[in-house]
Amino acid sequence: MAFPSVRTLEDCADYSKVVEPYLPQLYELPWKVIDVVSTRGSLLELYKNTNPLVSGLGFSIFLGVIFLVASEVNRNYSQVDPAPTYIILLASNFEQDVTGADLGFAAVQLSLILSEWFSDQQQWDYHAAKHEYQKTAKVPRGCGFTQAELDRGFNTSGLWAYCRHPNFAAEQTIWFVLYQWSCFASKTLYNWAGLGSVFLIMVFQGSTWLTELISLGKYPEYEFYQKQVGAHIPSLTPYKAPSAAPKVIRTSDLAKRQKAKQK
Repeated sequence: MAFPSVRTLEDCADYSKVVEPYLPQLYELPWKVIDVVSTRGSLLELYKNTNPLVSGLGFSIFLGVIFLVASEVNRNYSQVDPAPTYIILLASNFEQDVTGADLGFAAVQLSLILSEWFSDQQQWDYHAAKHEYQKTAKVPRGCGFTQAELDRGFNTSGLWAYCRHPNFAAEQTIWFVLYQWSCFASKTLYNWAGLGSVFLIMVFQGSTWLTELISLGKYPEYEFYQKQVGAHIPSLTPYKAPSAAPKVIRTSDLAKRQKAKQK
């Protein structure tokens, strides 16, 4: 692989030494891939002769187009940032032993990934039950939600009882911790890889603002939810619905009205 020549751990996070010399490879990569595919050459050899960060960026850009479409469909704005792992990879040439800190960072990352998976699954289960309820005007058997919870229109159970966007919070923290890991591995206070983390966090902030605006307009009770539960920082106590809930039109009634219109 086309690894940069670095002499110290600090050099691993030096943009002028580990990134800038390889930018021309990034510009040439699409044409090289096309040439290899058209001539039936070896993609493995191309990979070996390309800087790993360039390969990662190229693959991320390719996936970015797919993720953009998927994000608009699923409203899940997960992204890919290979920069911190590149610095950690370079630093491993100097310190090859796995340290307690490495295990700690890895454990935190795994916990965050599991948290994001659970929150996404809980949201999926709720909306699947809600959509079935809207179609049939009956609470799906074994769904784990009450009629009042489905009539509310948004999920306030599980992790969502303590955080309005637990999946977004986990995703942002994953990239922030990974960036901190790269700083620790290269013994630097900060480095250029932080730009990717900042950009991703900004994307999620914009997505959160839009999601909140839409939810506030659709669900009368969402304002109470906002006052009790943090957007990204979890609250210490779970959400409690107001005793005198605002007047809402039940989704079952909406389903009945829709059926009446179709007759």
